[in-house]
This record gives sequence, structure tokens and C-alpha cells, in this order.
Amino acid sequence: SCLKAGDDVMVVPGDDEDQKRALISETDASQSPNSYANHLWFCKICYFFEKNVNGKKVKMFHGQWFIHGSKTILQETAHSKSLFLLNTCEDNPAASIFKKCNITMMGAGDVEQPDDGQPHANDFHCALAYDEKEASFTDLPSEEEMTKLLEHDTCIACALRKRGEQLDELVMTSDGYSRHG
Repeated sequence: SCLKAGDDVMVVPGDDEDQKRALISETDASQSPNSYANHLWFCKICYFFEKNVNGKKVKMFHGQWFIHGSKTILQETAHSKSLFLLNTCEDNPAASIFKKCNITMMGAGDVEQPDDGQPHANDFHCALAYDEKEASFTDLPSEEEMTKLLEHDTCIACALRKRGEQLDELVMTSDGYSRHG
């Protein structure tokens, strides 16, 4: 089937620039009953584009990353189908896409299905975002916030980063200066 913007995919990882994360992901405690989680990375395709590399056009995609629960502080206690939204994105070669998967975004009141430990399950769920620096979980942006964020951008991570930069700007007001709104 043809892939399009908005599809969730599993990709063959390149070298992980985060050496600590790369080491931790290889430990026994970071292995999941889901074999895809042990060997692939997960992302949502934001858009496709072509890049000129050594005179050749290479099909690329911009993707919003998810992390499997077994690669977080939860390690072996994580549900085998749980993914967490990361506030990171990246341009990747389309050739790195292994296959399409299904990620159900869960609301605050939704209950995850019992873990059946299927090794080749292709259906995942995401109920929280994960901050790798702080090793903390937070609520996903609300539907309303997502819509607002995506008004001017096709990538949540890019939109959040731009919003953070705008909040960090020093703004002159009629009676002084303001930062963070």
C-alpha cells in the first residue's frame, strides 16, 4: 500500500546519536516480547520531500518520533504495545521504512488492552508523551491544542519547538519587558 503523510511506520534505525540511549536499548531489561520493539523505531510521517544527495534525488520523509515503553525507564515492565510520543523529529530516507503500523492515540480516560505479548503485533497505543532528558511522562497535548499547534506546521515537535522559542523571546511591552508570555 502507498504511504502518505499521517501514516505511522516502523523504520530501520541508523546510528543513535544518543549513546546512553543506544547502550540502554541493548540491555536485557530493555527487550520486549514484541520483536519489532527490539529492532525498529517508530514514527509518524509528517510529510515527504526529495533531497539531492551526490547528484541523485533521494526520497525522504520528515517524521515525529515515538519511543517504545521498553526503551524508557519502564523497561521490562512496559506494555509490549505501548509507545510514547517524543518531542523530537527528524528527516529520514524513505528507504528506511520497514513497514506501516497502527498507533492508536489514547485519551485520558481510555484503558489500554491487556498485554497479550504477541511477538509480531503491529498495533500499538500511545497515551502519554515521554521526556527523555527528565525521564518523565506527561499528558499528550489535547485535541484542541494539537489542532492549534498544527495550524501552521505539519509536525507537532516542530510546532512545540517554535512555540518554546517564541515564549523564550524577550518582548518589549508598554511598561517593560516580558518573557514566557
